[in-house]
Amino acid sequence: MFAVTRKVQRGLVAVPRRTLEDRAAAGGDGLVWEDVDGISQREFWPQAPGMLRVAAMRRQP
Repeated sequence: MFAVTRKVQRGLVAVPRRTLEDRAAAGGDGLVWEDVDGISQREFWPQAPGMLRVAAMRRQP
């Protein structure tokens, strides 16, 4: 969505923990990634394959 329109400035997504760590460390994609909260694997059926995190994404100023 961030690539399609400039109107979207921020959002929340659920991503695997490793994805969040990689994106936050890499930078360079024009977004700031922040860890907000966790989601238990047991909250999904079938169970999620790994630990999920809720992440806030926003465009860099």
